[in-house]
Order: sequence, then structure tokens, then C-alpha cells
Amino acid sequence: MTNANRKFESHEFDEMAEAVSSPAHSPVTNLMVQTVDARGQNRLYTFDIIHSSNPRYVGVLILPAIARSQASPAVGNLNITPDRIQTGLSIAIMRGYTSIDDPVVAKVRQLLELMQTENMTASEAAQSVGIPLDVLASLARLVREAGGLSV
Repeated sequence: MTNANRKFESHEFDEMAEAVSSPAHSPVTNLMVQTVDARGQNRLYTFDIIHSSNPRYVGVLILPAIARSQASPAVGNLNITPDRIQTGLSIAIMRGYTSIDDPVVAKVRQLLELMQTENMTASEAAQSVGIPLDVLASLARLVREAGGLSV
């Protein structure tokens, strides 16, 4: 029997409630995501976000339900060059915003390779590796906020 179908005895509820309300536990932030599929079916997912100085999992990628060919309005007038992307990635890793083994980091490195070897634009390379332009805009923004200093 799975946990979803398991019936709890009343004393188990008391123990669970005590464990959750115990001051020994650190606060937990919840991330709730509601999805709607093509048939209009709503689903709600709840994730517990627990701070850790050495996270095992890093990165959340939430994509809007728009065609990939549409330009991202968040890119604006940022100068997204391979140097700015690489510098922004280095800043993000150094500040702990992402880890070196995060799948998004691998995609950004793939993108940089395509931009340099295939002479692709940031938009073309982003579409090729499946990474939103918003990610690149965020990396460029990190560089701008850091004063454009190379890392």
C-alpha cells in the first residue's frame, strides 16, 4: 500500500502534528505551483524549500506556455555577448546562486560553445540548447550589477 492510500491511526496524527509544530524544526518555505494541462485539468504541486549551505539540488526553471520562437521581453536592451554570459555564469557560481554541476550550467556552456564555434547569436544558441533567453538576461544583469568587472 502506498503512502497516499495508507490509513493513519489517530495517535499517528498527533505525533505528526507534534513533529511539525516542534520549535526544534527550522522554518520551511513552501513553493506552490499550479499547472493547467491542455484539457483544463488543474494540478497543484507543493515543494518544501529548505536552506542548506551545501545544496544537493540547485536551480528552478519555470517556463511560460509560449512558443519558443517568441522573443523574451525580459531581455530588453542588455548586451548579451559570450563574455558577459561567461562572466555572469562565474558570478552566479561564486555567489552560490547555482552549482557547477547544475544542468543549467551545462546548457549555458553548450550555448557558449555554439556561439563561438558556430557563430550563432545568443537567441539561436539558446533555442538550440533549450534554454530561455531570460536565463541569459539574468546572467548579463549580474555582470551589469557587479559593475561589468571580469571574474
